[in-house]
Amino acid sequence: MAKLKVSVNKNPTKEGIKVQFVLPETLEGDKKTEATQKLQSKLNQGLSQYNLTVSQDTDVPYSNVIGFLIPIADIKLLIKNAMGGGSSEEPAPEEAPAPEAAPEAAPEEPMKEIKRMQKLAGVKEAFDPFLDTELGGYMREYIDQVAEEEGLDLSYRDDFDQAFDIAFVLLNNEHPELRSNIKSILSHRESFFN
Repeated sequence: MAKLKVSVNKNPTKEGIKVQFVLPETLEGDKKTEATQKLQSKLNQGLSQYNLTVSQDTDVPYSNVIGFLIPIADIKLLIKNAMGGGSSEEPAPEEAPAPEAAPEAAPEEPMKEIKRMQKLAGVKEAFDPFLDTELGGYMREYIDQVAEEEGLDLSYRDDFDQAFDIAFVLLNNEHPELRSNIKSILSHRESFFN
């Protein structure tokens, strides 16, 4: 039996609710594809009553995990509908038909759809400039290093918290010249979680 994990993905291009099935054994090839299709079909069937669907999360780093994503825009729309801001029975506003794209334009389609859904739901991308500072860069490197050495998955909150705490202590100990500013990392903790 698979263990179910549910968390939030804060990556702006894949913002949403992560649903992951941790399998007791590794599946590969056709067996994993078949299991993924069955799980996705079952999830979509159960979520259809809420006008929600899942898409496969292809960025799952472990071979024994099958992941899906429910876009945050869909959740926001569900809440708006529940609060009377719209009805799932209402037809969607008509849009001018998009010109047919050449076959090589196909890879852009998922990004266009994500941006369209974000715009529809009023979701705006957020970026913390602290991540581009020297101190932010050091901390990101330390978090990634700790996660790799400890075998932690930074997409899980508990693993991230553990990696962050260890990385903070390491950075503080190994770079005493940064100590006067190191406490600012704590105020930007959530920006490192993605």
